[in-house]
Amino acid sequence: MWRRRLLPLVVGLSILTAVVLLTGRSGFRALVAYGVEWRFDAVEHLSVEAAATGVTDPAPPLFLDVRGRDEYLAGHIRGARWLDPATAAPTVVDALPSDRPIIAYCSVGWRSSEMAARLRAAGRPAVTNLRGGLFEGVVRGHPGVRDGRASRQVHPYGVPWSWLLPEALRADP
Repeated sequence: MWRRRLLPLVVGLSILTAVVLLTGRSGFRALVAYGVEWRFDAVEHLSVEAAATGVTDPAPPLFLDVRGRDEYLAGHIRGARWLDPATAAPTVVDALPSDRPIIAYCSVGWRSSEMAARLRAAGRPAVTNLRGGLFEGVVRGHPGVRDGRASRQVHPYGVPWSWLLPEALRADP
């Protein structure tokens, strides 16, 4: 009985170890992003590049930061609105602008995908998730802001997630 439960865990950990050894942080970030998209397949996931080009549109997207307050204060996308991840979606749907697309993001995409799904269910269909989250954005060279100044450092969220960021990009919480 215990072997049937242990085998998938051992196989999964072996695959994860192989991915990390062969591809390093970038491969692990890609694996995490794939897992988020698989889990939240009803949510649209927008690439960092597509989100960055949308910022110059006449009606730029509203970035919704769905991380803890301390994470937001340690570094976020310029102009992003903070939203506590525990907030009930129906309470904020009417407060969000209806004339702008919304891109939710968090560290790696899990919490923001959850919020995007909840906002869509509450009647706000134009909500997407930032694929790979803020970690992917800063790794690809898109700076955020901290204390009003440009910064590439972001809150590392915690162990093991901090490993997804090179040390130079980890802000002191």
